[in-house]
Amino acid sequence: MARFNIIRPKRTPNWVLSLLVGFPYDRGAEYADAECESVINGVLDYVRSFQYLRRNAWECLGSTHFITSTDRSIIISTPNGVPQLTISLN
Repeated sequence: MARFNIIRPKRTPNWVLSLLVGFPYDRGAEYADAECESVINGVLDYVRSFQYLRRNAWECLGSTHFITSTDRSIIISTPNGVPQLTISLN
């Protein structure tokens, strides 16, 4: 099952909502350990190439934010190192 944690005390950025709406996998599906790695790699490719509109220009999320991944989760942080979104597979 995919789980999303939005870590933001103030207003949620529009790119977070756009990313979650277009999430490429089934959010309610249970993934086996062998399948989990391939799903995380697919989600990681999707997140890195995700484009969002910022100040009348299209920005690529992989170039404007830090993206770190483990075997079951992806953390997207600002350039200052503040985490904004965590995607984890259970």
